[in-house]
Amino acid sequence: MFNLVFMERYNIKGLAFFLIGLGVAIEKGVFLAIAALIALVIAFFDRQGFSNIHNKYFNKTLILFLIYVGTLALLCLMNWDIHDLKLVLRNFEKIASFLIVYLLLGKTKNAFLFGSLGFIIGVLMGEASVLQGYFAQTSLLDNRFGGTYGHPNSLGSVMELTIPFLIYAIYKFRDRLYYACIGGVTLLSSCACLLISGSRGAQLAVIGEICVLLAIYCYRRYKIKSCSKCILLASFAIAALILLFIHYSPRKYDFERVLLWRAAWEMFLDHPVVGVGYDDWNSVYKTAYISPLAKEPDLPHCHNFYLHLLSTTGIIGTIAYFSFLFGQIKMTIKNSINEYKLFDSNLNIADMFGAIICGMLIHNAVDINVIWRYYMLKMFFFWALCCLRFQELEDYDFVTPEVNLANRRER
Repeated sequence: MFNLVFMERYNIKGLAFFLIGLGVAIEKGVFLAIAALIALVIAFFDRQGFSNIHNKYFNKTLILFLIYVGTLALLCLMNWDIHDLKLVLRNFEKIASFLIVYLLLGKTKNAFLFGSLGFIIGVLMGEASVLQGYFAQTSLLDNRFGGTYGHPNSLGSVMELTIPFLIYAIYKFRDRLYYACIGGVTLLSSCACLLISGSRGAQLAVIGEICVLLAIYCYRRYKIKSCSKCILLASFAIAALILLFIHYSPRKYDFERVLLWRAAWEMFLDHPVVGVGYDDWNSVYKTAYISPLAKEPDLPHCHNFYLHLLSTTGIIGTIAYFSFLFGQIKMTIKNSINEYKLFDSNLNIADMFGAIICGMLIHNAVDINVIWRYYMLKMFFFWALCCLRFQELEDYDFVTPEVNLANRRER
């Protein structure tokens, strides 16, 4: 009992969430390792330390992820490609933030508050390096900047994940002045860094994310009766803005990407079932599919995730990936509706994740950042926070109507 009181009083679990948020934001594994150590100690003293093992949303996610990674591993074994197999298994390290929360932390009061504060502080640290590089004019690529994130496209992808997260976090804690201030400053800084990155894919993604969040908010806030009309309007707005953006922001290497897309599609047609190999795209491209018009033969991928997935893992790997993604989308939509019905909230954490998925799907058309470590660590940390909230909604459904009403009034 003393240990439980001590952990609750000093928010030791909150510290672990803070460190995970900080670690995924600045992409430093040492903070994740410290958080895992704290979580491991907590798990032995807290009777709810392993309670997430009974959380069906964590379990469904892990099962779908195991099917996806297991399918890729089998494809590697079929080709007896041990190098590719090692790369596939590294996907587990890329979801470390999710696994720590799932296996060790259990139910936690204010998990989102502590996790988001750690993430915001980490993002501010990273953005400071970007702004420093911008004002010092230490450009990495065509007057584009990446700061500690490295490549400008990586910076853009981080901002693509960060901006909808911050919008929801500010909305959730809008009554807390300190949080609104630090969140607002970070949001403005994130928007500036998005522009500085020059990543068109990320900028298109954020346009889509903001349109989704606005559509959801307006639909609920103004009690719009026709959901289908709202979806159609939002889709039309996203499509129109994307087309305008593409028309007014051409670059000299756009034709090169068209050549890459054609090559990837031809690879898929020649190897439709299992693809050319998980990490073999570039070698196969230079050997058999490169166009004589190509100017950059050493590009590691085709700058389109869907074509990359089809060409490297075939129909089998593509089905496995989209089975995982559709499972997440189904859980997201279900809990977005549930939370709105229970609390009449205009925006909730499921809406945030749905917007992020929308942005990811848009960005996937011109890049493959979704498979990189820095992207997956953040994405799965956000998803872990979602799973915690989704289980709270499940538990909330089973209490009496009187308690439901009292809780609703408190909120």
